[in-house]
Amino acid sequence: MQTQITRWSDDLAPNAVRLVVSFLRNMFGSAAEDKLIPVSPCVRLNLPPRARRKIIPLTSGQVGAIAAAVAPRYGAMVIIAAQNGLRPGELAGLTTEQAVLGDLVIDRQLVDVLPGGAPVFGPPKSDASIAGSRTVTSAGRRWLSTWSSSRRARRV
Repeated sequence: MQTQITRWSDDLAPNAVRLVVSFLRNMFGSAAEDKLIPVSPCVRLNLPPRARRKIIPLTSGQVGAIAAAVAPRYGAMVIIAAQNGLRPGELAGLTTEQAVLGDLVIDRQLVDVLPGGAPVFGPPKSDASIAGSRTVTSAGRRWLSTWSSSRRARRV
């Protein structure tokens, strides 16, 4: 098995090799449990190190340019996403009720939209939200206030 991993490492990215090995470990582990093979060949393997990309955040100017380029109703969402690190589903599921005193209470995310346009919400994804929600202290309270006010005004 180690020889094959070395060969894969010549052609595949380290994370791809690790993913393939994880599938093989599960498959061979199940086969060994079911007594189809005596032992799994996927033990004590040397895997390539995890490839970690350096994350380079956008500059304020780049975020501002994106916010200016999108439809006006989405500009504040671009700023809120950039300042608070929300996941796309969390941002799409954000409602004004979740903006509490300048903080964001993330208790759901948008997971689907039904044919009639009705949103379908699910639980947030993060480990910190096991209790059902997490609070994000907003760095951009002015933008959050602007977005929240504009959303409330449209409902009237």
